[in-house]
Amino acid sequence: MKEVAKNLREEAKLCLHESLRQVKEGSLLQDSRLENMESMNNEILRNTMNTNYNTQMQVQILADVYNKMYQLFQSSTNYDKETGKANIPQIEIHCTELLKSLLFSPDDLATTVQTSLRYGHGASLGEKDRANWIMKSQRINTWLTCTTSSTLLINGNGEHKKISSLSFITALLVQSLTQSDIPVLHFFCGDNSSTSSITGGPAGLMRSLTAQLLTHYDFDLTSIRHSRSWTAPKSVKILCTLFNSLVAQLLTNTLLFILIDGITYFENADCREEICLIIQRLHEIAQGAGALVKILVMAPGKSRYIVKGLQEEEEEAGHGNEGMGWGVLHAPANPDGGRVGLSVPYWERRTSRSVTDLRVAEQQGDEGSDSEDEDEDDRSKRRKGKSRRRRAREGRRESAE
Repeated sequence: MKEVAKNLREEAKLCLHESLRQVKEGSLLQDSRLENMESMNNEILRNTMNTNYNTQMQVQILADVYNKMYQLFQSSTNYDKETGKANIPQIEIHCTELLKSLLFSPDDLATTVQTSLRYGHGASLGEKDRANWIMKSQRINTWLTCTTSSTLLINGNGEHKKISSLSFITALLVQSLTQSDIPVLHFFCGDNSSTSSITGGPAGLMRSLTAQLLTHYDFDLTSIRHSRSWTAPKSVKILCTLFNSLVAQLLTNTLLFILIDGITYFENADCREEICLIIQRLHEIAQGAGALVKILVMAPGKSRYIVKGLQEEEEEAGHGNEGMGWGVLHAPANPDGGRVGLSVPYWERRTSRSVTDLRVAEQQGDEGSDSEDEDEDDRSKRRKGKSRRRRAREGRRESAE
C-alpha cells in the first residue's frame, strides 16, 4: 500500500509540473500576441498621421496654385472682375480656311462651262435636236417656275459622252442664271470622273458644291468649331452634313440652283453607292430647307440607279413613284427638234423670264402670308401643300396628253 501511495504522489507531482508548464507557455504566447497588436496599432497610427500630413500638403499646394491662377486672371484683359469669370475667346473658322481645305478651284469650273458652250455650238444636228427638245419641254419649264423646292432628273437617251448636248444645256443654264444674279452651284461629272483625283468622284462633287455655296453667302461657322472633320473633310457623309448645315442657314426668300451634269459617270461599281447617297441627301436637304432649292441632274444616256434611290426614298415615306418634290424627264432616242439649230438668245430670254416669274410668285406668296400674320412654319407648310396639289394636277394633264 505504501508503495502504491508513493507512486500516486509521484504521478501527481508530474501532472502538476506539466500543468504549470502549459500555463506558463500560454501566458508567454498571450504576451507575444499583445505585443504584436500594440506594434500594429502603432504602425496604423503612424500611417494615419502621415496621410493627414500629405493631405494637408496637397491642400496647401492647391491653394497656392489657385491663388497664383487668380492673380494671373486678374492681370489678364480677358478676366471679367464683375462676374469672376474668364472671357476665353472662341476659336474662329474663317471661310478662306474652309475653302482651302475643300481644294476649290473656280478657274476649273469656268473652263468646263466654256468648253461645254463651245461644244454645243459645234454639235451635230441630232444633238442639237435633243437639246432643243429638252429645253422646250414643259417639264423643265415647270421645274424652273415651280415655287417649291424640287429635283428633276433628265435622261438624255443619247451617247455616253463626257461633254454632251446636256452639258451644253447645263452650261447655258449656268450662264443665264449667273447673268440674272441667281446663285447657281454646278458640277460636271464627266470632266471629273477620275476617282484618283482629289477633286474627282462623288466626294469631289460634294466638295465643289460646298465650296461654291461658301462663295455666295456669309455663314456662321461656329457650329462646326469643335469638329475636327472640317479641317480636311473627305467622307461623303461628312461633306453632306456640312452642306446641310450651310443650306439650313439660308433665308426663306433665298433662291438656289444646283446643276449636276453627266451623273452616269458616277454610277459605276466604285461610285454607285456614294452618288446615290449624295442625290438622296441633296433632295432631302432641298425639301427640308427654308430656302427655295432647285436641283437638276443630267444623264447623257440613261440613269439606272439615281431614279431607284429616289423611288425607294419616296416609298419609305409612303408616297408614289414620282411627284413628291422630284420627277424624271425622258428624252426620246430620236427627238424631233426641228433641225433648226440652237437659239441661245431665245433660251437665255426664256430662262430670265422664268426666273423673273418665279421671283414675283415668291414675293406674292410672302406678301399674302404676311398679311394674314402667319408664322414661318405655317407659310412653309401651306406653300408645300399647294405645290403638291399643283404637281398632281400637272401630272394628270401630262398623263392625259
